[in-house]
Amino acid sequence: QQHPVHNNAGEFEYYLKPPIQEKYLNEISKDLAKVVEKNRTNEMDLTPKIVCLKKTQFQRIYINAVMNVLPCCFISNDTYATTAKAYKELQEKVFNKYDPNFNSLRKHSWDEILNHPWFANDLVKSWDDPKDKLTRCQKTCGMKVSPITSQSQSSEL
Repeated sequence: QQHPVHNNAGEFEYYLKPPIQEKYLNEISKDLAKVVEKNRTNEMDLTPKIVCLKKTQFQRIYINAVMNVLPCCFISNDTYATTAKAYKELQEKVFNKYDPNFNSLRKHSWDEILNHPWFANDLVKSWDDPKDKLTRCQKTCGMKVSPITSQSQSSEL
């Protein structure tokens, strides 16, 4: 596979090609086709332990463009109305269960949001309960999930 590279004037310069020397190849990429197929068919193992970056490595939180506080940008992406399974699941398991504005800085203080049952307890508790667990949490921060689709093995974000 090769990809054309153009200069600022839009003129073709050269082709970008994958490395051919073994030392430059990503070892994980050998399994890329398998990982892509698992994600496409949604056959990922959703049983391994979740190690949430928000709570463990980075101890930070995400505020999206509409001032909603969320554990991370991955979950934030799922708040935008689409027909995607992740959006529907987040609505059903979180926003339909609690006040839809429970995480809004426009309506609540930091303390109120962070002490809300979902942030204070229910999110972490859900990781051990298959009926409450968010697939996004599992796919992004689940242990044993391929690092190609997970950030859980790296602190370089």
